[in-house]
Amino acid sequence: MVQLLFISSSGVHISTTMWSLVVSSVLSALCLFGSTWSQRMSNPVSNFQISAMAALAQGFPVDRVMAGRIPSCDDGKTNLTLDWDGSSKEYTCLEFPFTTPQQVVAAASCGPTPPQALHFCMTDQIHYTDVPPTSGNHRPTWPTYGEYRYIPPQRWLHSLEHGAVVMLYHPCADAAEVDKLRAVVTGCLRRYIITPYDKLPKQAPLALLTWGCLLTLSQADEKSAKDFIQARGINFGAEQVEQDGDFTDQLIKQSVVVPGSDMKDSHLCPTAHGSKLAM
Repeated sequence: MVQLLFISSSGVHISTTMWSLVVSSVLSALCLFGSTWSQRMSNPVSNFQISAMAALAQGFPVDRVMAGRIPSCDDGKTNLTLDWDGSSKEYTCLEFPFTTPQQVVAAASCGPTPPQALHFCMTDQIHYTDVPPTSGNHRPTWPTYGEYRYIPPQRWLHSLEHGAVVMLYHPCADAAEVDKLRAVVTGCLRRYIITPYDKLPKQAPLALLTWGCLLTLSQADEKSAKDFIQARGINFGAEQVEQDGDFTDQLIKQSVVVPGSDMKDSHLCPTAHGSKLAM
């Protein structure tokens, strides 16, 4: 028998020489995850449980078993094709570029408070029914804030949970409109993710997301974008995490602190910086 030492969610050191007690603790902790856990019970020796046991053995708190970077679960570099096969179609326009409509159409909506999300290792697929999703299960390792050539929702949903704003644009959207919306977002906060997303409709090829909320745009409308960010950004996240994550695959440009604000984005859209749309 091997003696283990780990820390419970209360911070108390617990030692045991019985693997059966470790397994019992793991199963008890997993029961806190509600209905999703009951679905996972159909496979009682899933990778999810194995990773949870490994995390406990490494000293991770019971209530954060699947959070953060765990090399044996998700190091942000291994098996990434599970979420994206690397195809350029995700960030390349494969048809005629969209024509920007003359009328601005902005539609904001928020659903009910999202349930607690789970973190799944890079051995389990994660699927979504909403397009685009504004909440849901995701990967443990969250992204560095900034703009990406492409980053799948399994990653940026974790950013939303941390209070970030995600900007999506269809690859065929008018490049000038994308630039305008980018200027607003980067001038309002540091905690953002910008990525193409080819599932947006032609009539609304731009979108801003926060945890549980969505703003769709027919074109870059500064007022609508700022109003959404100021009303729904940062504090709408289930958690407040300003630290960059370890995931950087396809990162083009890391975000920076907005003049007049700070790392925590205490002041959203604080100055005229970024408020003038690029022409």
